[in-house]
Amino acid sequence: MSELLNELKQKVAEILPKVTYFIGYEAGFDPLRVAPVFIRKPEDINRLQWNRFCDHNLATYLPPQKRPPGFLFEAGEKIGVLLKGCDSRSVVQLLQEGIVDREKLVILGVPCWGAIDIAKLQSRIDVNKVSRVELDEQTIMVFTDTAEVSVDVSELLYDKCKTCQHPNTLVYDEFIGEKRDPPQDIEPFALVTQLEQMSLGARAEFWEKQFSRCIRCKACRNVCPLCYCQNQCLLDSRVPHWTKERVDAKSNRWFHLIRAFHLAGRCTDCGECARVCPVNIPINLLPMKMNRELFELFGWRAGTNEDEKPPLMSFKLEEEHIGNDK
Repeated sequence: MSELLNELKQKVAEILPKVTYFIGYEAGFDPLRVAPVFIRKPEDINRLQWNRFCDHNLATYLPPQKRPPGFLFEAGEKIGVLLKGCDSRSVVQLLQEGIVDREKLVILGVPCWGAIDIAKLQSRIDVNKVSRVELDEQTIMVFTDTAEVSVDVSELLYDKCKTCQHPNTLVYDEFIGEKRDPPQDIEPFALVTQLEQMSLGARAEFWEKQFSRCIRCKACRNVCPLCYCQNQCLLDSRVPHWTKERVDAKSNRWFHLIRAFHLAGRCTDCGECARVCPVNIPINLLPMKMNRELFELFGWRAGTNEDEKPPLMSFKLEEEHIGNDK
């Protein structure tokens, strides 16, 4: 990791004069966390980090509607960005939808071994008191003033990382480090399949419990790189008025189902919606379910091939996988 980080810093130093700013990761407020960083000056390059805590999808900051104030750019200028495999799928989808211009991006790709879910570590040690972390490819050592814990990293990976088929960035200008071999015999929709093994009543009870916990903060929508209709979002509309301001299970269900259908065939399984949820709702399962339907109907996986046209953005009189049963 340290060698890859040094190579990353060297490459950012080379491209920084060519871009308005570079989006990467920096150290967060404790040893377990990182945060997105916007590098403008050469002296800030040493702030860059790359490790298994780099879980944010930096593609979120590429649509103009979602950039922080002061980080828009004029015509002809470029943005540099560091992308993991799952993040790059979001960029491919944004390119297909015409939201970002490939000519205005300088993309650095990296291999990814999976990101650590701090919530899974919380059951073993108080993550708010961590003073030091030692991390290698297989093990993480976590230290507080009174305890230390050694854990196999594979036990702490995000669930999405266990079903990821794209450990390498799919679209890039330069790739840093050595590419990893894609995993074999991975079931990308395993989480949905596991949920559907429950009875219909049990599933209804499961989602009723999840929707009743939702506080409608809209963090899931705001973090999603494909939810870029910031000022025209249907879920904020008052004319027509699609959703109520009341926060209850029924209104929340309507809110999340609308999002899931709007993301059908577009969601790239980055899992950001579930990661940022303050009440830990696995809300990524809804768009994942829609993804599986699109895969079974059209053989379509969003963000995996920038040369293909998404099925819900095209029309054919006769679809190969849809028959007219008599």
